[in-house]
Amino acid sequence: MKITIDQKMLNTAVSRMQGAISDREMSQIGIKAENSKVTIAASDRIFAIFSDFECHVEETGTVFVPGKMFSDVVRQLPDGPVQVKVNQESLVLVAGPKKEFVMKMPLLADVVWADPPAMNSSNSADLPVNTISYMINQVQFCIHQESTRNYGRGGYLHRS
Repeated sequence: MKITIDQKMLNTAVSRMQGAISDREMSQIGIKAENSKVTIAASDRIFAIFSDFECHVEETGTVFVPGKMFSDVVRQLPDGPVQVKVNQESLVLVAGPKKEFVMKMPLLADVVWADPPAMNSSNSADLPVNTISYMINQVQFCIHQESTRNYGRGGYLHRS
């Protein structure tokens, strides 16, 4: 796999993944490059988050890296294009105007890519923005960030 993506886009993708890659030991980030886009997924065996971005794909492929480590490195990258490539048994990030920033991180083996679930259009509803905002505020009120019971952090929307 070999791609080139803007640092801000990569940072946005990693920021979206924070719910699945907090300080948990089992967190991982998957990167799948194909057809001029990269899909970045984070998972901690309880839930997964997917995010797609346009980028320059030189070689297609899929890799998995430790989530917390990848997140910390991406936040520190300089602005501009970032080259992400697989080099034998590691993922290499090259960034900076003179490509002076180079970081290698280990790949996770024996991990299988799972495609995101597809949404059926019959499962959609049109809701006013103020209703969605109220619902999100109510759910946030019920979530305790320090809870050890991660499976309780789900939401359910019922349409009658």
